[in-house]
Amino acid sequence: MPDSLGIVLVTIQQMLVLFVVACVGYYLAKRDVIDAHVRERLTRILMDVAIPCTLIASVSSSGSSGDPAAVALTFGLSFFMGATIYATGWLADVVMRVPKKDWPVYPFMSLCNNTAFVGIPVCSAIFGEESIVYVSVYVMIMSLITFSLGFFTISPRVPGEKFRVPWRMIVSPCMIGALIALGLYLTPIRLSGVVQDSLATIGSICSPLAMMVVGAIVSDMPFKEVLGEWRLYGYSLLRLLIVPCILYVVLLGVVGDPLQAGIFAVLFAMPTGPMCPVFCLQFGSNDQLAAHGVVLTAILSFVLIPCLIFFMNVVA
Repeated sequence: MPDSLGIVLVTIQQMLVLFVVACVGYYLAKRDVIDAHVRERLTRILMDVAIPCTLIASVSSSGSSGDPAAVALTFGLSFFMGATIYATGWLADVVMRVPKKDWPVYPFMSLCNNTAFVGIPVCSAIFGEESIVYVSVYVMIMSLITFSLGFFTISPRVPGEKFRVPWRMIVSPCMIGALIALGLYLTPIRLSGVVQDSLATIGSICSPLAMMVVGAIVSDMPFKEVLGEWRLYGYSLLRLLIVPCILYVVLLGVVGDPLQAGIFAVLFAMPTGPMCPVFCLQFGSNDQLAAHGVVLTAILSFVLIPCLIFFMNVVA
């Protein structure tokens, strides 16, 4: 069996595992085991505890310190990715002929994606733990862009009122965890066995818990309404497959490293995050459209991400 085909099959297998776990979350939500209150608490555990522990433990387990030049390149690529993913949302507005009132929603759905929630388990499954340092940097940059440019995009324009960056939201446990992970990566400092094992054990709940929460979110949405949002199909195809494929080819030519180019292409293809409709509601944008985007992009990602991996292996 060719290596490329083997990698694709492994990717499909890993995505199927994540899909099964999401189905368990869906079933538990339908049985009221995971209700709205429980889902909110589980999300807090993930965002405030499990994901930061995963970032720190994965980088600390590395046997050697990282290359500052590689980190600087990763920062640059992350900003480039943020700008590209934001532009993709506006491109979807034009291509899909989105009504003017909903124009800010698609760029924000692009920025407010599931990088930490789903990106960590997917990248770990496909590329291994060495990918976590790239995810850490990407989480930092995308958080900064989402909570500044993203909020500015969906916020109502009040004459004479100046937009303020919500620094308290940016300086989150995920951001702090990513900074600590980056610090460990750049130095020879490594955590002790007990601390490292404790963080790794806590972080190990990240993948199953995150996918259960995704399944619980899907259970809240009437499928007839979600499947009826025809523009979201074109948007999902554009952002989860077409643009990531183009981006992979570009990055491969720029950085010359299939691993790094592949990680960023997969991170680009992450589905819309569950907090997106909450933020849209807070700022007066179409939260229902954002909620439908969360569900449909999550469902389609289980098919489109293996397609993306197949494309990358053919090109590489």
